[in-house]
Amino acid sequence: KNLEQGEPQEAEQDAEEALKDLEEAKRDLEDQLEELRRQAEEEKIVQLQQELRKIIDAQEGVINKATRDLDAARGKKGALNREEVIRAKALGKAQEDLGRSVDEIRRKLKESNVDVFLYVLTSAGGDMAEAAVALKDAETGVRTQEVQADAVRKLKDLMEAFEIKRKQAKKEGGGGGGGGGGGGGKPPLVPDLVQLNMMKKIQEDLYRKTQGARRGYDAGREDLSPGEKALLQRLSDEQGKLGTLMRTFVEKFEAQKKQQERGPKDE
Repeated sequence: KNLEQGEPQEAEQDAEEALKDLEEAKRDLEDQLEELRRQAEEEKIVQLQQELRKIIDAQEGVINKATRDLDAARGKKGALNREEVIRAKALGKAQEDLGRSVDEIRRKLKESNVDVFLYVLTSAGGDMAEAAVALKDAETGVRTQEVQADAVRKLKDLMEAFEIKRKQAKKEGGGGGGGGGGGGGKPPLVPDLVQLNMMKKIQEDLYRKTQGARRGYDAGREDLSPGEKALLQRLSDEQGKLGTLMRTFVEKFEAQKKQQERGPKDE
């Protein structure tokens, strides 16, 4: 009888141990998957940093320098000769091709939940496209050099943001994207806090440029040049897109706050 009574208890204990083993195996598997995800994320960031570095080096060390050299030649002689105009047009083509490389990085990041980064890449690509058009018209002056410098600065800001993310991941022992993914969706490749800091820098830069443009000329003037009109329109468009982006982040953080407030009550 004792044996008969003991068998159900032993079977129950075996079942409980089996469940514990299964739960432990599940946790181990989840840990392994998280580590694989973290490694893939790290590799992606390293690859993107390498691609950005190549673009920055080509922009800063080749195209920007060649643009300055051509402009210096124009300054000395008053105009570019035929050979220099041809060189400027070729430089415009090279600038256009480099802009496509930026678009390719943006495409790779499209599913990574990094809206601010996509905005910056779009803006840097716009700078390069504007510079390409100017160079094809043999325009090597201040405005062309300004947008080229803007593109470099924006890409360097992205490099810095990726580096912040990598340092955070190492400090946290591979804690993943962090900083809020919003609504339980795919976590961002770079934490929202890093993106918010970048958004602050973008807003400050836009404000500085807009103020500079307004000081430079009256926007209501009827004799604005096509370049001046294009600059004002672009600043306005970028401010509009940034405003939409900011509202998206505010809504995301408000949703996260509500979710956190509901959490303890639900438990």
